[in-house]
Amino acid sequence: MNKTLPELEVAISQKDYTKIALLAHSVKGSSGNFRIKVLQDVASKLEESAKNENEAYDYEESLSHMRETLYKINIKELEIKRYKYMKYIQNTYD
Repeated sequence: MNKTLPELEVAISQKDYTKIALLAHSVKGSSGNFRIKVLQDVASKLEESAKNENEAYDYEESLSHMRETLYKINIKELEIKRYKYMKYIQNTYD
């Protein structure tokens, strides 16, 4: 998704609804594979709005929500790695 979100940002700025729908569909599928329901739901709404060329929909807000969700996932992943590392250190020196 490191490549997809910047592409999505450009598509949104250009109001390229076809590309927005395509990229949102990709995010929806990827997030579904990883069982990230909240991201999947946002991507689904984004895709549907783009397919309907809904100009009233807040595409930027959806993109922001996706980024925030991924940021939280990354933070959680770092916390898990830190916890495992601390356990490893603790077991090594006990």
